[in-house]
Amino acid sequence: LTWHTWAIDLTALYVAGHFFDTGQLDLIYLPGHGLVVYDPPPAYRALAEEFGGPTNAITPYLYPPLWAALLAPITRILGMYQFFSAFEIINIAALAATIWFSFRLTDLPMRMGFGRWALISIALAGGTGLGSFGIWLGQPQILVGFITLFAFYLFAEQRDVGAGAMLALAVAMKLSPVLLVMVFIMERRWRAVWAFAGVGLTLALLSITLAGWPLHAEMLHKLADISDHVLVYPTSAGLEMFLYQLDALIMGTEGTIIFFCRF
Repeated sequence: LTWHTWAIDLTALYVAGHFFDTGQLDLIYLPGHGLVVYDPPPAYRALAEEFGGPTNAITPYLYPPLWAALLAPITRILGMYQFFSAFEIINIAALAATIWFSFRLTDLPMRMGFGRWALISIALAGGTGLGSFGIWLGQPQILVGFITLFAFYLFAEQRDVGAGAMLALAVAMKLSPVLLVMVFIMERRWRAVWAFAGVGLTLALLSITLAGWPLHAEMLHKLADISDHVLVYPTSAGLEMFLYQLDALIMGTEGTIIFFCRF
């Protein structure tokens, strides 16, 4: 279903890698606090048109410069749709691995068996609006979620160095998992804490080495601008969203009906 589709959340990664590769560093982080680029710069539009994609369905790059630098040579090889499809394969594999490691991590699924656990997990991941929408958008959060879960699987297996390293990798991709290091501290698992700090510092130095400090300063300014303007609210939809979709279907204003599930 997602093969060769325009994965809007992945546009940020491709665009950043492309402009890093072509030396147009001023186009990686756009000014403003919006989470969607409603009026993309001409260079963005030209890139989307080059690959036959919509010119206004682009998200801004909000990740560390490290990933723009690492993705730069990939954008030289793959077109946008090829990149989206390749990343979707990675996301689906990450979802499958998440199901397996979540089964291994908790006691409850051991009593229901992996088959039932997998069916329930697949139904939630692909059969609900929230799950399928994330896959369709190509959200990098899916991969970050797997890496974070894998870190705590290793933590439960007493493999503290690997746990700290994986959590640091997740934080280097998306800053929000950083608060989970408190679990390591509360459990007094200092090897995990030091591995997290060491790998995190190494990735930060690598990022600055590859991309330079000005891009990092620009990223921090962008994040500060967003935090001053974005209203945080629950993103999961309840019964009211389902009733809205049902009404839209009955009235003929909506072509499809999306079932939302509150996790």
